Amino acid sequence: MWAGDFNSSPSSSIYQRISSLQLLHSAYSLFPASLHANYPPPIEHHDPSTTTEAAAVHDAPYTTWKVRANGEVRRTIDFIWFEHSKLAVTHLLEPPSTDLLLPNALPSRHYPSDHVAIGAAFTWRS
Repeated sequence: MWAGDFNSSPSSSIYQRISSLQLLHSAYSLFPASLHANYPPPIEHHDPSTTTEAAAVHDAPYTTWKVRANGEVRRTIDFIWFEHSKLAVTHLLEPPSTDLLLPNALPSRHYPSDHVAIGAAFTWRS
């Protein structure tokens, strides 16, 4: 298992490289696509016109969401990678709903970091 803040989105070359090796899988790649409808699409580079909806459905809806004077960034850059042949994901921690974060996003009084917590529960495969 390998987890952390990779500062790279699912559309980045590092994410694509890790995925292409097919040794490790992102736990949040199993996030139900039906739940993505409850979250807005990612915004890259402080520019709302750069939404990356295609990348959004391949991982968590977002792990960081910042609203600053120069714009807004909402994207997934934190990941939990695991060996699919040895572990099975049983639960995923959902990100907070947008109504809990707006209007200022992160950090906030209730979420003091500029990242939301990610988490997964696993069982060993036999």
